[in-house]
Amino acid sequence: MKKILNYFGVARYINILFILLFIFSVGMLSYKTITHIAHLKIEQYKALEAFSKELDFSLKEKVEAISYLHSSAEFFLRSPSSQCQKMTGMVSQTEGEDYFTIDEAYHQDLDITNRTNVTGYGDLNRGEIDKNELCMALSLNPLLTTVGNLIPDSAWIYYISKAGFINLFPYVHSESFRLREEDMDKACFTNATPALNPDKSLFWTPLYMDAGGLGFMTTIGKPIYHDREFKGAVALDMTLEHLDDLIIDVKGYDGSAFIINNHNQLLSSSAISVINSEKIIEATTLLSKEILGVTESSETFIELEDYFLYKKRLDNAPWDFIYYFKKIELYQVVFIKVLPWVLVFIFMIYGRALIEKLTSTQKELERLNNSLEEKVEEKLNELEIQKSTYETLFERSGSGICILKKAKIVDCNDTFVEMLGLSGKEELIGRYILEFAPSSQETGETSLKAARDFQRTLIKQGDHTWEWRFLRKNGDLLWMDIVSKIIHINGEKVVQVIFKDISKRKRLEKENKEQMNQLLQQSRMAQMGEMLSMISHQWRQPLSSIGMVAMNLEVKISSGKLRENSEDERDAFLLEKVGRIEKYVQYLATTIDDFRNFFQPQKERQKFVIGLLLDETIELIIPTLESRRITIQREYQANQNIFSYENEIKQVILNIVNNAKDALVEKEVQNPLIMIRTYDRGENVVCEIEDNGGGISEAYMSKIFDPYFSTKSKNGTGLGLYMSKTIIEEHCKGTLGVKNSENGALFTITLPLS
Repeated sequence: MKKILNYFGVARYINILFILLFIFSVGMLSYKTITHIAHLKIEQYKALEAFSKELDFSLKEKVEAISYLHSSAEFFLRSPSSQCQKMTGMVSQTEGEDYFTIDEAYHQDLDITNRTNVTGYGDLNRGEIDKNELCMALSLNPLLTTVGNLIPDSAWIYYISKAGFINLFPYVHSESFRLREEDMDKACFTNATPALNPDKSLFWTPLYMDAGGLGFMTTIGKPIYHDREFKGAVALDMTLEHLDDLIIDVKGYDGSAFIINNHNQLLSSSAISVINSEKIIEATTLLSKEILGVTESSETFIELEDYFLYKKRLDNAPWDFIYYFKKIELYQVVFIKVLPWVLVFIFMIYGRALIEKLTSTQKELERLNNSLEEKVEEKLNELEIQKSTYETLFERSGSGICILKKAKIVDCNDTFVEMLGLSGKEELIGRYILEFAPSSQETGETSLKAARDFQRTLIKQGDHTWEWRFLRKNGDLLWMDIVSKIIHINGEKVVQVIFKDISKRKRLEKENKEQMNQLLQQSRMAQMGEMLSMISHQWRQPLSSIGMVAMNLEVKISSGKLRENSEDERDAFLLEKVGRIEKYVQYLATTIDDFRNFFQPQKERQKFVIGLLLDETIELIIPTLESRRITIQREYQANQNIFSYENEIKQVILNIVNNAKDALVEKEVQNPLIMIRTYDRGENVVCEIEDNGGGISEAYMSKIFDPYFSTKSKNGTGLGLYMSKTIIEEHCKGTLGVKNSENGALFTITLPLS
């Protein structure tokens, strides 16, 4: 330092000032070095954070798409379309083959770029496939094509059913691909099953090689349930090319970037090509156990020996994004950035420090300004993508959708406008939804009261589904199936409502109810004919006895023998004969009352024991059975009370026993026998009625409960068993089934206790 002072040859106070300036310069250099290291680490960390958010947003699109497909599928299963028969008619069984497709439904000149294909194994004509579920899969076509066009890196979008069929987009002819039974063992389906996914949650599969030649891919999917029964899954297959395109843009200090799934499989890397590899690469072959064992980094890098490590668990997939680089790389960049400051310090000695400081500050402001503009533009692009996706799904939906705020409509799609027969959204926006309802609903309560009840349930549960009648502009009533849910938009709580037109379904239900009443009336008339036959058979003996008593009286009187007796003897004789006649008349009257009570309609449920009900029913027909020498064998083990419709169950029992009697008589069975057994089974009581008539032909077994189907050679209406099944399963909420035992036909009635 002394040599330096001598060299400049300045005064002492100038030397002191120079020393202070030099110390200040060294201090500033050290400060800038430390500041640059911290600044560059923050800058690099923010760049990696931005990339992980971009990656997460890409995955979020797929999660939202699958969630929307999931909601639409389960909504359709609750409210099937009236066009189901027409839609499922497109699916045809391949002649001579054990699979079905919709290949034949597409003309060879038809544009199929926005079509899907249904393929499945098995015989469609045997009734093994739920037509409602198949219709739901076909109804997803517009959504599958929309998702496929909005998410270009998706390879396949589909619905796969546990029943053994798939609806796949984009369209592939069944000669190139069709679902086979072994495909049901793949992760894209098994991860949706209750055994592996009891929580019914969204899942991501491990890597696998695409059978269609698109390379390695992974699947995101979600299980579909209806009435708590697992049906299948909606899924989206994603190739790894999109991840490779993203990871190329990762900016850093010659570091290495990796995307790893929860199965420790490498999905993408800046260090090695995953899509061109011949087999799946395990993460442990490229990364150490220390790196893989590190938890997620937060706000700063993790220092690991000679490296800085960034690790981020993504929000929308069970994946980790990992990036690490050598510390020396950062220090080299810092040195290059600090080097200009060394020159600045030298210039400060010669009086140019202020200029350099101003220049550096201006550059820093420009850099910060440019960085801020880039982030604003990036955020605007992200918001624009979200808005575009929402508007597409909102406007193209086949269901009516509207947004309510404080019971007023603030937005709706064109489908809802068309449903109400209005000319435009301006007739809906700003008005209360209740204005488009009739004064009262079908139940008789006012629409205002019903709406308030629904609103209370929605506020309590957060979502609610119900049926409602609207009034179209032309005055027609319109039935809607409504799904409502409370959501948040821009921080405000609103209600999203989805409408499904079910007017045709309601009309069909009304027609079916009227038809059911007609069938029930026919069944009762047919059974009443059988009852009259029983009454005549039961009256035959007492009427014959009355005739014999009258004949005895006539003989006694005409022969004069009655006059030979004393007056007391004559009175006693006449009283005894009159008493016998009164006894027979009382028996006839009791028989009439028993049959009249049998047909008396019962509107309210009653508590009874099944054994007593069976005995009362058998007493009505026992004379007829005894005349045919048919033995009734009874084994009652059930002792719990049933709360149900007693007379209707009697009608079913009588019909089944009558059918058994007719079968035994027609087949001329030796020692004919009807066995009736009861026993308790948990919360149910079971009644079995079995005969020894040899059973029902297997050709008739599947049709035995069909209306107008009868196995009787004559006088069979074909309504008895059909109405019996309707009474047990729809009115009494039980089950009625039939099978052949070793002896003959075995009918099983299962009734709930309450």
